[in-house]
Amino acid sequence: MALFGLKLFLCTLCIVCMINLVDCKQVKKLEKDLKALKEKLSALENTLDQKIDKLQNQMEEKLSAFNSNINEDIEDKIQLECKECTAGTTELRKLLEGPYFKCLTKGRDAFEDSCYVSYSSKVAWRDAVNACSEMGARLAEVNSKGENYFLSKLRDVYKLEHTWLGGSDLVREGVWTWQASKQEFSFTSWNTGEPNNANSEHCVHLSSSGVGWNDITCSRLFSYICEYTA
Repeated sequence: MALFGLKLFLCTLCIVCMINLVDCKQVKKLEKDLKALKEKLSALENTLDQKIDKLQNQMEEKLSAFNSNINEDIEDKIQLECKECTAGTTELRKLLEGPYFKCLTKGRDAFEDSCYVSYSSKVAWRDAVNACSEMGARLAEVNSKGENYFLSKLRDVYKLEHTWLGGSDLVREGVWTWQASKQEFSFTSWNTGEPNNANSEHCVHLSSSGVGWNDITCSRLFSYICEYTA
């Protein structure tokens, strides 16, 4: 009986040892697996950190390039606006310093580089020449189609009707020159059939309508326009 009990104890002890042995192996295996898992996690973490660093660097580069482009665009726009502003200032200065503004500040009408003052009083051609000269001007001389049209509009606005111009052929018959500049006409706007020198007509006037000229006796009484040159 005692022997049987001893055998049973020994068997029980062997079973416990086998169980413990199995448990130890499993624990070691689990530890090994856990270690491998930790290594994989560590490697994955390193890889993830590298990718994050790479993405961050790429984003910083793109952001830097974007900011650089924005700054360049802003600088270009500022430079363009500055150029436009400078150009506008230059044009304004030219306008303020030019004859047009100077004419307006003196109550005169302006065309290109000249100022004009219209007079509705009726005088002879020579008196019109003298009146303009006394004011530091000249009886209007016409050198272009545009200027002639402009003078015709002044005539209409100020209701001048027939209006003396500064030309005549008093110096030499048939050779029409401007009294102040002594230049022969480079532009003309004669009415049809003019100049005809009927009844000793030696002075030129702008007709009461339209843009045509006519030669007429210098003693006739007409309105006149004085021209102030730059």
